[in-house]
Amino acid sequence: MTAILDLRIPARATELCPLRREVATALHDRSVADSDADAFVSVVNELVTAAIGTTPGPLEVRVQLDDGKARASVADISSAERLRLVPDADHDIGFALLDHLAGSWGMSYETGHALLWAESPVVRTGPGTVSFRDGDRHASTPLSPNARGGAAMWRIR
Repeated sequence: MTAILDLRIPARATELCPLRREVATALHDRSVADSDADAFVSVVNELVTAAIGTTPGPLEVRVQLDDGKARASVADISSAERLRLVPDADHDIGFALLDHLAGSWGMSYETGHALLWAESPVVRTGPGTVSFRDGDRHASTPLSPNARGGAAMWRIR
């Protein structure tokens, strides 16, 4: 996978908004479908929020991309004696969001440092590309039935 974003940030909530913007821009610049990019920005947000709540930081954030998958990782690079990544009830909602939004996610520990990661499938679009994920459910075509039993239009870009 190719790294498209590699940042070191302080472990502060004020870093979330600029980080979300940078991730969204990096995905947009690489033609990731808008709906997949929005979902993956939320995944990155939850990973960083979980890390902010458990370490004084700094954090190393990396976003990688290949043809069909995006991966984000957040590493705690503070000193090992300050590490206290222990999921608790405050993290339950964030982990539930990761379960819903990410294809897979997890935590690992390496030499006293925590690493949170998540991967999600993404569609990369281009001019003339058919995207099966962002169809207009209010239009109709016999080619693409939607979950409601009606037909949906695939968007051509």
